[in-house]
Amino acid sequence: MKNTIKERIAVLETKMDDFSKKISNHCSAHLIDRIIQSITL
Repeated sequence: MKNTIKERIAVLETKMDDFSKKISNHCSAHLIDRIIQSITL
């Protein structure tokens, strides 16, 4: 049982890491778009 719980926690942690990376990538892309728009204007 202990191994399965550890494995589940590890899977949850990797999912959270992927989620946070997606959010940070999306935010940085959004900021870059903002900067480009402000330069072109």
